[in-house]
Amino acid sequence: MIRLFSLEYTPKGRKITFCGFRFSISLRSRMQMFFRPLISVIVPVYNVEKYLPQCLDSLIKQTFLPFEIICVNDGSTDKSPEILSRYADRDPRIRIISRTNGGLSAARNAGLKIARGKYIFFIDSDDWIEPNTLEKLFATAESTGADLTCVHFRAFAETENDKRQANGKQSYFDQSEQTPEGCRPLSDNPLKIHVVVNGKLHKKSIIEKFSLSFPHERLIHEDEYWAWAYGIHCQSYSYLPDPLYHYRIHRNSITGTEKNSPRPLDIIDINLLTAEEIRRYDRLEQYLPQLENIFNRHLTSALLKSGAEHYGEARRKMAGYLQIPGISKQFKENISALAEAEIPLSVLCFLLSEDTVRTLLLKKSPLPPTTGYASIQAVPRLHT
Repeated sequence: MIRLFSLEYTPKGRKITFCGFRFSISLRSRMQMFFRPLISVIVPVYNVEKYLPQCLDSLIKQTFLPFEIICVNDGSTDKSPEILSRYADRDPRIRIISRTNGGLSAARNAGLKIARGKYIFFIDSDDWIEPNTLEKLFATAESTGADLTCVHFRAFAETENDKRQANGKQSYFDQSEQTPEGCRPLSDNPLKIHVVVNGKLHKKSIIEKFSLSFPHERLIHEDEYWAWAYGIHCQSYSYLPDPLYHYRIHRNSITGTEKNSPRPLDIIDINLLTAEEIRRYDRLEQYLPQLENIFNRHLTSALLKSGAEHYGEARRKMAGYLQIPGISKQFKENISALAEAEIPLSVLCFLLSEDTVRTLLLKKSPLPPTTGYASIQAVPRLHT
């Protein structure tokens, strides 16, 4: 009599024989077949061999179990791929995507494409979180029904120079919004909370409904775009006041490498993409006063950082602001004045301090100060 079916257990999984054909089902495959994660953690990885183990250790030690870890190796040339493989062998919740280097936005988008969780959580591969982070976030999201659930973060630095960058960057929130109970309205101003994408639980249903993704262009400051692209579809947010997310600032962060280069000017492209995304949903008129204020500050900062040698490129990019439908006459005049200045702002900084130049410009600006964002500056990470 021929046995049509047999099952054999091995240390690496199960081996099934059916009609003479033998199949192996690993523990990883079984978990992916029968285990539906509630949270998908997306970890972009690029040349972080020094910090990656601490990040992964903090994830696999989470008290919350039904989640997956999607590690996107974005063309690393150090030992990061070996570290990922070693951890994936130990924990079947870890899924690895290996791709050619495309930048941080492309890596996050690759993770979003295969994410299966009800919620999405982003973490940079040189950061780490407390063991109960996902458990607390999930419980709060479920109990409040908030479209965005966040935790406080603690910025920490390795050197004295890095500590100056970390100073004051401890919160995602405008201080006036820091009340721990229940949901807070978000639809009136998506930037009540910090633009940094990490440390937040996003609803995958919103991401899928509106086909949201990070900018496909290879740009820095992509968090600024995402904060608006996701935020305009959120009705409420909730947050945990505990500093559960640990944000590492080190010499490879953008703030330490972008001065006197064209990279700060990426924020102009991000601003224009943001305006176009909001316009797609006929919300531009609603948010334009806030956007003009933020764009004005972004542009001033970019001109101060990029240096005189990149002023020509800055002028070319600034023309894009004038094409935004419905922008105010005063904003147009501000842009024109900056574009037509005979002395670049970066040159003025050699004659006066950067803070003095910034103060003078903002005092002349007719735009009101922002709430939330203006007092808390993002510290994006360099990922190329």
